[in-house]
Amino acid sequence: MLDISLLADLKDRRLAEEGICVGEGRFVVERMLSEGLEPLVIAAVPGMLEGLRKACPGSLPVQVLSQPEIGRIAGYPFHRGVLGAFRRPDYLSLRALLEEGSGPVLVLDGITDPVNLGGILRSAAAFSTGRILLGKNCGDPYSRRGIRASMAACFSLSMAAEDDCEETVRLLRSSAYRIIGADLCPGAVSAGELFMDAETVLVLGNEGHGISETWRRACDAFVMIPISRQVDSLNVGVAAGILLYELARKKKSMV
Repeated sequence: MLDISLLADLKDRRLAEEGICVGEGRFVVERMLSEGLEPLVIAAVPGMLEGLRKACPGSLPVQVLSQPEIGRIAGYPFHRGVLGAFRRPDYLSLRALLEEGSGPVLVLDGITDPVNLGGILRSAAAFSTGRILLGKNCGDPYSRRGIRASMAACFSLSMAAEDDCEETVRLLRSSAYRIIGADLCPGAVSAGELFMDAETVLVLGNEGHGISETWRRACDAFVMIPISRQVDSLNVGVAAGILLYELARKKKSMV
């Protein structure tokens, strides 16, 4: 069993290098257990033990600690009672991702903010967009803040990490996917009017700079969300939720 106190000195990059991801709070830890992640160690205050054992019958590597001790390891005043270290999942290859079921593919092109990233993944799970392609400069969905923002929904999704954007586009083209970029550019079609189906790749760009040039050139069309002139744009997490809802709504209307 891993010594939970070691987590106090490990930042996100080092955790990733060590193949570890961390869940904070009872709900998140229970969800990580239910998704089949391998627990390395779980720290819990005494009052949380019974609930954890109900959520995951059998042997769990649990250390019972006080609230202040868990807070010291977490790095901030921690009041959720449970902190868990798990074996970090591997990403799929792009080919394996495309063979993983059906439905649209969501490309996250340079989404760096972990709160936005986690929120987008939570929306993807909510609206049954289960295949995610992380662009080269995308943030880490398995960082502590990313997991917290997604409420561990990231572990219910199939994810691949892009190695070569141009090769990725070629593979998508050969698989007959239609690539649509979310952008307020001239010629972009309103989300309610654009045809999006199971063979759609939806590309969301960086919060500040939008879609990268390589992905922009690859797009067959662009989609936008009409908004008031009092606001110049939407937060990418908010925009993602609206567009993923549209995808889900149109899939249901086709059934």
